[in-house]
Formats: sequence, C-alpha cells, structure tokens
Amino acid sequence: MSEIRVIIIDDEKMITKMLKGFLEDHGFVVETAESASEGLAILSRDAFDAAIVDLRLPDMDGNMVVARAIELQQAI
Repeated sequence: MSEIRVIIIDDEKMITKMLKGFLEDHGFVVETAESASEGLAILSRDAFDAAIVDLRLPDMDGNMVVARAIELQQAI
C-alpha cells in the first residue's frame, strides 16, 4: 500500500500541529504550510492525495487556494 500524502494549509500553528500529529499517528505523510502562497508553492512541485485548507488565510481566500491547487495538481 502506498503512502497517503496530505498537505495542511493553515495560518494557526496549533491547529496545524495537532492535525499533523494526528494524521501522522495514523500513517499519513503530512506537509504543512502557513500561508496560501507557501502551500501553492509546495503543491506546484509535489503530488498530494488530500488537502486540508483554512478558508480564512491572510493572503488568499481558502476557496481560491483549493481551485488553484486542483489546477496545479492536474499539471503534475
């Protein structure tokens, strides 16, 4: 079975830390980003199976991040 890769994009460090720990404890490979721009940069170069995205990011609306993430992941 291959590893399931998840990216968490959230500017609240405590939420990100707790989610990351929980997912890693259950066998997921997790990458995190504290901003939309950082998350999109990661998504432009690495493939992920799922994303957890805060809807209220300081640099971009979460819905826009998801739409852009889909485009980036289709290009990989």
